[in-house]
Amino acid sequence: MLKSDHSERFPPVELVEPEISIYQAYETRVEISLVIPTRNEAGNIEPLLLRLHQALKGIAAEVVFVDDSTDETPDVIRKLQEWFPRKIQLVARPPERRQNGLGGAVVEGMQRAHGVWVCVMDADLQHPPEVIPQLLYQAKKSGADLVLGSRLAAGGDASNLGFKRLLISQTFAWVTKLAFPGRLRKVSDPLTGFFLTRRAALKMGELKPDGFKILLEILISHPELKVAEVPIHFGQRHAGESKASVQETIKFFRGLLRLRLAGQQAFLQFLGVGLS
Repeated sequence: MLKSDHSERFPPVELVEPEISIYQAYETRVEISLVIPTRNEAGNIEPLLLRLHQALKGIAAEVVFVDDSTDETPDVIRKLQEWFPRKIQLVARPPERRQNGLGGAVVEGMQRAHGVWVCVMDADLQHPPEVIPQLLYQAKKSGADLVLGSRLAAGGDASNLGFKRLLISQTFAWVTKLAFPGRLRKVSDPLTGFFLTRRAALKMGELKPDGFKILLEILISHPELKVAEVPIHFGQRHAGESKASVQETIKFFRGLLRLRLAGQQAFLQFLGVGLS
């Protein structure tokens, strides 16, 4: 439910007028773009923006929502655009653009982003906004191109998933690392949906998202990226329902197989020539 005191809860941010065009100025001063895919998250948008507002004090940021909802989520976002003191972009995807799932939504958001850095996170508050400054600090300190918010690293916590989902998550992470032992050797949580990356380091044309594990796509298609991690405490869902499903699990394993076979493409081509 929308509140009536948005102007008090989101105090305006003073901006100094630059000596360049407004469009150049906007792109220059955005340090982080928050790319947040949404599907039926109407009850989470306002509390998420409140926590982002507190967490990002002193950081020039924008929010890019990419929405695949069938409820009133886009209407809630549009109303809050009037009050939130940072720029909010809303990309409402029509049904015909939703076939590539959450991963496709993230890539569309990255393509719309203006920030030097892009932080991808869910809208349900299980990814704590308060950790975003730590991700940015770690990226600058270590020179990393990609910083993961890891539930499974030392100091992290995923107990809010519950025993069954935690076991499934750990099994998926183990299977993924088994499929790519070299690339993921030092990555504790290759399937986290909470990460920060340098926008200029990504080759958008090489991403072929299908399903909800876009980070794995980035890790495998961009082996040159320097990766770091920050442990996180995975939070409880604020409102709405989890989007995990059998269909998404099938997409995950299909994508995992595609990425694994792509790594063998040169060998398969050589073998094909030899057989011919």
